[in-house]
Amino acid sequence: MNLILENISKHISLTIQEQELFLSKTETHHYKAKTILLNAGEVCKNSYFVNSGVLRSFNINDNIVEHVMSFACNVSSSKNPQTDSILLIRA
Repeated sequence: MNLILENISKHISLTIQEQELFLSKTETHHYKAKTILLNAGEVCKNSYFVNSGVLRSFNINDNIVEHVMSFACNVSSSKNPQTDSILLIRA
């Protein structure tokens, strides 16, 4: 079973038709380490589900010091779409 469907099944039950519909609305992307997926100030238009690896959400203060706010590791999700971001998200 697809990892995202396994994760969803821990919370709710989906019929086969619902699973197929859900998967038809998703896309899989592979990112190299340190790829910036979202810059501070941009409107987030995506939700991310991590199949493998880590996403790091952080901000940078006036002294150019990074402050990590969260990590999204294997089989977890990050960021709600359509919200202004104060964070950067990097693979």
